[in-house]
Amino acid sequence: MSRSRSLLRSCIWLASALIGCTAPVAQEPDEVGATEQALNMVSNFKIGLMDIYYSSTGALSKATPVQTESLMEAALSAFSISFSNLTQPDFGFAAHPNGVRISLTNLGAAQEWVQGLDFRIGVQAQDAVSGYFSNLAPTRWASEGPSCSDIATDDDRDNTDRYVVYIETRAWPGSVRGDVTTFQVGVRGCETVFGAFTNQYCGATQWTSSLYQIARNATSWSHTAQNKPGTSLDGVSVCLSPRFGTL
Repeated sequence: MSRSRSLLRSCIWLASALIGCTAPVAQEPDEVGATEQALNMVSNFKIGLMDIYYSSTGALSKATPVQTESLMEAALSAFSISFSNLTQPDFGFAAHPNGVRISLTNLGAAQEWVQGLDFRIGVQAQDAVSGYFSNLAPTRWASEGPSCSDIATDDDRDNTDRYVVYIETRAWPGSVRGDVTTFQVGVRGCETVFGAFTNQYCGATQWTSSLYQIARNATSWSHTAQNKPGTSLDGVSVCLSPRFGTL
């Protein structure tokens, strides 16, 4: 009997210990962005990308969007990074995208440990024929302020076929986390001239809404980013614009 009671006490102790070690989950506010306190809780989010194609008659078609996993899932992954699938057309009249759109999805309040995360986004290009993947092209970290990535392009820098977007995380630098109250993501399409990129032939950056303006579990898509000539894209750049302090 004493052995049974001892075993029972051990089980109760173990259960209490496990409960005590469970990571606290932040409560989701009724309305994301309703208060500055809610904004500073750092909502969980993910990003996505969608290719846009125009036929010879000017008809617009949208490819199936691709998305990363969430910020939290990226942080918990082996290399603290989450990639989307490759973009690809759902139809046969065009092989190369004429434009791209980027998305930002608000997944609601994140767990408290996310308060200690810094993050950035990035893009990578692929040539569908050769299988070549470009180097990763990240923005600066959110803690470092607004920035756009280098241009991701394929090996011949002409009519790039596919793109991947990603979220990357690290510990926030320093002992005190910065007060990023909201942010938005953007995308820019570019054209090469004799194999070189210049801002002269990159189109305007197209932005999503700010995270605090997006309802919980909703997605904001940018307008279509194109190069200046409006032809097939040779490369793509992504942008991150964090905002610090009060709104």
